[in-house]
Amino acid sequence: MREQSRKRNRQAARLGALSAWAALVLISGSAFGAESRLGVVYGDSEATLDFFPALPTAKAPKRAPLLAFVAGRFWGIEGSSSFPLAELVAAPLRAEGISVALIRHRPAPDHTHPAFAEDAASAIAWLVAHAKELGVDPARIFLAGHASGAQVAALVALDPRYLTAEDLDAEVLAGVIPISGIYDLERKQAGLEELSNYYQLAFPTRSLQREASPVRHVRADAPSFLVLASQQDISGFVEAAAGFSRSLRRAGHPEAETFLAAGQDHQSVLNMNSKSNPARRHLMGFIGVGEGARAFRDTLAARSYWRNPSTSTEPFWAYTEQIKHHPEEPRLTATVRAFFKSGGARGVPIAVPQYDAIDLFALLDAMGSERVGSGRWLVLTNLRNERAVLDLEALRPYEPRVVIGLDGEKNLFRVVDLYQTQRRYSWRESKPDPWILTRSAGAFLYFALPPPASVVPNAFGLFGLTPESFQLTDSDPLAALSDLEDADRNFLVREKACVSCHQFRSVGARAGHIRASDGELVGGFALPLEEYPPEVWRRYCFEQTEVAAELGVRKVGLSPEWQQRLFELVVREREGATDR
Repeated sequence: MREQSRKRNRQAARLGALSAWAALVLISGSAFGAESRLGVVYGDSEATLDFFPALPTAKAPKRAPLLAFVAGRFWGIEGSSSFPLAELVAAPLRAEGISVALIRHRPAPDHTHPAFAEDAASAIAWLVAHAKELGVDPARIFLAGHASGAQVAALVALDPRYLTAEDLDAEVLAGVIPISGIYDLERKQAGLEELSNYYQLAFPTRSLQREASPVRHVRADAPSFLVLASQQDISGFVEAAAGFSRSLRRAGHPEAETFLAAGQDHQSVLNMNSKSNPARRHLMGFIGVGEGARAFRDTLAARSYWRNPSTSTEPFWAYTEQIKHHPEEPRLTATVRAFFKSGGARGVPIAVPQYDAIDLFALLDAMGSERVGSGRWLVLTNLRNERAVLDLEALRPYEPRVVIGLDGEKNLFRVVDLYQTQRRYSWRESKPDPWILTRSAGAFLYFALPPPASVVPNAFGLFGLTPESFQLTDSDPLAALSDLEDADRNFLVREKACVSCHQFRSVGARAGHIRASDGELVGGFALPLEEYPPEVWRRYCFEQTEVAAELGVRKVGLSPEWQQRLFELVVREREGATDR
């Protein structure tokens, strides 16, 4: 207790002296505002930081969130930073209402671990002590760093000894944002071998490398982590980011996510001036600033939910005698990729090395008629209420299989893609729809031999299947469409599969969207084609590009011939129903 008291007294005296000194380095009229502070000595080591206050914005609170960013290139071996962080990070973020502190630590090789983490923790202590005069919200301090700075930031947040030495704990941090970091210094990770010389200079012994590895200190009660890397990063950094967040989650951490910045590399990922840089959106969303903050929170909630969703394909695994293990098939990979057309599916492998499936007919037999009924026609209704109607006899030659596992994953509802529409309907709502939505692979129907389009509809209803999705019937569920011209019926049932989402003549489906944050089926339900208001139906057929843009979806893509033909088909049906 005496030592802690002496430490606090020593810290208070140091902070008081630094506060007076910092007033001397106020930069009046600088490019970063009247209260930027450059070269602030924040601790006993004489290491320095630069502070840039948030600029006033229309929705800015009285106290701004703070991003404390650990600078450094290879722990200072090649200078404090090769990037102009004041221009790339501080200037654009403070314009959005975020204060930024750029933290420098003692450099290697003149200094070695634990000097870097000690300095970063001391800088956090200085920022906390001066939060009021800096206009910073002490409850919204985020610690970040890039490359070696990411290792330092992650270590300070996870190993309690550094903040404890400053009479602080990890709760002082609202979140941690390591960018393109190195999290296991002890293990020479593939793609990062060339960094081993730097390891030896900054962490000269194996024990120091182990002690300084953030992955060795993962714990469930650590602050929230947003682990960033760039899609085109240096080899090894993407794998390191994904592995680190997985290690945190395995330790029981509820809020640890990895995001890749599409189109960015190891350097451009730091360019917060670029509004097209996904890392900027992710970082601001994590801090809770900007129009995308809510969407980002929903995305985080969605990722958490779909790791252990309430819907599962695991009940299929009870049919152990029917399950067959299959080697890689390129057609299966192409089938999965075609379903996730946006290319952003979380958990979808680039290739499917192996898969587990049950022959469709064997599955129906095992389920029994009491559960699925009997008959020639199979009706599949998936989690989004999309529907596919299949003629079993026509399917048999193409070896239909129900895929229930991909590369060891037994619950395919964990394999999801997130998306967002602008609005649910083009004519009912004027405000944007804020929900993040999802489509999930679930169990899905796959054919070992490619069937012709006349046998299998081009429908999403073949994916997202549960054991409750299967229903057999003796009569054709789409018989009400049998008197249509062949071309019209084929268009509605197979080519565009309209009735897999909508109803026409009271047959078909009523598909909706699944809210990503909780897996609930919500809004945007497909109406019967005849029920769309006349002007809405006209716009849908003839103004596809404009309507799709209003809704935030891809257009169906109708040829001029089919624009007119589909329009007239529905108009005739509507008028006929009125006459009746």
